[in-house]
Order: sequence, then structure tokens, then C-alpha cells
Amino acid sequence: MAAGVPVEARGRVKLARRSVVRGLLVVALLGGALPVLVVAAGADPPAGDWSALRGCESSGRYDVVATNGHFGAYQFDLPTWRSVGGTGFPSTASPAEQDYRALILYRQRGYGFTGTGCYGAKTATAVLDLQRANGITTSGLLGPKTWAAAWTGTAPTRQVPHP
Repeated sequence: MAAGVPVEARGRVKLARRSVVRGLLVVALLGGALPVLVVAAGADPPAGDWSALRGCESSGRYDVVATNGHFGAYQFDLPTWRSVGGTGFPSTASPAEQDYRALILYRQRGYGFTGTGCYGAKTATAVLDLQRANGITTSGLLGPKTWAAAWTGTAPTRQVPHP
């Protein structure tokens, strides 16, 4: 301490230093538990794309629990949720937390799927074609037999129209 600083002031300075050091230790121990400011990167999808994805995955519901072991607005499975720092269940996390974890996943893995993520008319046609090609009852439902055929079955043949 500098000469001429009263003894009482020296004690307050030491106490303040200790408080700062303790605070820094707490921050270091908590790590990702502290709120983090997330700034959109130029290549991040726009808000409308996220809304469309939530609409297809969960009808936009953040609290949804699917029977297949997927949770929340983005239908995370638990290993994926945890891989991006999520704790507990995605379906009980706040909307902001789910959006943040989805953004982390996007930034880690990108987005390579070119479909819509929704089961629409084109998907129904593809499922029916796959079922026909593999002798599965044509229901249009993507059940276990159809799912297995999608990976290991016979691909449907495309009929090319003749001029």
C-alpha cells in the first residue's frame, strides 16, 4: 500500500480484492450457467426459418414430449440436448433456452437437409412409392417396416415419361 493511506482504508481495499477474486472464482466454477449474450452471425437462418422449423417439429409448442423420446420445440433427443450444454429435459426449458441450444447445434453441425421437415404431399407420395416397391401394405404411414425399407429396402423406380 502507498504510504499515507490510513489503516482502515487498507483493510477495505484487501476486502474488496478478496470479493473480486471470490466473484471470479464463482464465475469460473459456474461456467456456462451464466447468461450469455448471443449475437446472430451473418450466416444464421432468419427468424422465419426457425419458426417454420418449430412448426414442423412440434406445431410450435416448446413443451411437447413426443412418444419417440424427443422433446421440446426442436424435438431434441437427450444426448443431442446435452451435447449443446442443455440440462434437464428440453421440454421443460424456457423457449429462449431451447432457441439458444438449437442455434448452438446449427452452428456446430450446419444444416444439410434440403427438405421441409414436414410430412406433406411429396413425402406421402414417396412413402407410398417406397411401400409399393417393397411389398408393404400401402398406408402412407411411416411405420417400422417402411422405415427399415427406407434404409435397407428396394428403392422405388421412377417412371420417366416418354415424349
